[in-house]
Amino acid sequence: MHITNVTVGVVGKGKTSAIATVALDDTLVIRSIKVISGKKGPFVSMPQYKTKEGKYQDIVFPTTSELRKSISEAVLAEYASKAA
Repeated sequence: MHITNVTVGVVGKGKTSAIATVALDDTLVIRSIKVISGKKGPFVSMPQYKTKEGKYQDIVFPTTSELRKSISEAVLAEYASKAA
């Protein structure tokens, strides 16, 4: 799958820095991807929900490390251009 569109809305200060939407092959759209400010810099968090046990479970997730890396790099690049 190829990333065909990335949009990022900068939220502001705090843990969640931005919310992104990614389109794959112009056929699948993933919304609510978060850019989180971590101790080692910003990172990408896929959409999640909280279970009854209080744990977080991803709703959507890449099945290969290559796709995860591609999504993270695209989102962080778009975030960097918006936040600058």
